[in-house]
Order: sequence, then structure tokens, then C-alpha cells
Amino acid sequence: MELITDWTEKKHNLLKYTIEKLMPANQIFGIQVNEIKDGYVHFEIPFKKEFVGDLFNGLWHGGILASIADTAGGFAVGSMLESNLFRVNTIEMTIKYLKGTRKDKTLYAEAKVTLWKNKIAESQIILYQDSKEDPVCSVKCSYIVLPSKK
Repeated sequence: MELITDWTEKKHNLLKYTIEKLMPANQIFGIQVNEIKDGYVHFEIPFKKEFVGDLFNGLWHGGILASIADTAGGFAVGSMLESNLFRVNTIEMTIKYLKGTRKDKTLYAEAKVTLWKNKIAESQIILYQDSKEDPVCSVKCSYIVLPSKK
């Protein structure tokens, strides 16, 4: 049993490194991984002035929020894979913008896998700033898990 726990921890550490250090878009966003478990990720994204999409009100751009949510949901699915011989591709996204995401405040993303059937997985993602109970966005993403192209 110890060996499985050790492998899971190594897998999650490798995934954290991949998310933070190897993916160019994630480096632009400045994604920091707070927690990874099988089927779950929690990210922290510090504000950058380049994220402003509403100059008059100083709010984050909705496309940035959608990209961060998609990334979190995809990596929640990826956290359940046992090898890098698979890829996770988005096939559908539904996003509800619940309130403005204020500039100069850190954003948090929490994603949980809610379905995995055959090759299809779904994640529920919330984005929030002050409290999980007061999200700025609620997102549902569907993914297809396919063999990697080598």
C-alpha cells in the first residue's frame, strides 16, 4: 500500500511541476498550485495588469477567467491519469459569470472531477477571490481523454 501512496505523491509533484514550469500559457497566467489530489486541483493566480478587460471598472477579462477555469478542470482530470500516454482535450464549456472579478486581488480556482465514463470526463470549477462561498464564476467543462499522439 505504501508504494501506491508514494507513486501518487510523485505523480502529483510531477503534475505540479508541469503546470507551473513547463506550460507557457500557465507561466503567463502565473498559476501556482496549492493542492493536487486525484480528481481535484486548487490554483492561485496573482493579479497582473494585463488581465484587465474592463478599464472603467478594473475587472479581469472574461476570456482570462475562462482559460484559467479550463486549465483547472483539465488538470483535475489529468490528475487521475496513471501515465502521460493520454491527452485531455476540452469538448464543451459552460461558464456563468456571477460577479465582477476585481483587479489587484488574487484569483483562486478549484476544480473537481464530477464524472468519468468511458473516454468522457467532466469537471466542476469555481473561481473566487474572497470566499469559495461567493464565487465570481461557476464553470462546467467536459473533456475527452485520448491516447497521446506520439
